Amino acid sequence: MSTPTLYHYTCDDGRLGIGDEGLLRPHSHNVVWLTDLDTPMREALGLTSYHLKCDRTKHRYRVTDAATCVRWVDYEHRSRSIEIEGTRPMHWWVSPEPVPVVYDPHPLQINSLDDLLTPAERLRMRTQLGQMTKQRRRAEAEAGNWWMS
Repeated sequence: MSTPTLYHYTCDDGRLGIGDEGLLRPHSHNVVWLTDLDTPMREALGLTSYHLKCDRTKHRYRVTDAATCVRWVDYEHRSRSIEIEGTRPMHWWVSPEPVPVVYDPHPLQINSLDDLLTPAERLRMRTQLGQMTKQRRRAEAEAGNWWMS
């Protein structure tokens, strides 16, 4: 089986550290983490950011030399404890050696409306929605539809 095109996803901090091209070095579990998914799927990749505030799928890098890369499911030092429900280890690739990459921005990925709005716009919309909800409840109460509030 030939190695597919492999990618590495990272947050803004990772992007600053790697630049436009660089060398990824083993880190977590003493490997470089990669995937064959050209569009990031947070759950599948285990990059949900439930405990981190950064978007770990914001920037995409493409591997330029995958000679040392192997599928996670074939990796001899594999730790099944990180294969939690919702992830797709069959799309994970690793390398125990440094891996050269180039910045390869992925097409705009929209997971929710929040991805399109600035924090100020999100706050304004939530405030407006709250005001509209109060107005609707008040109007329903005045109309005698108290059971709908």
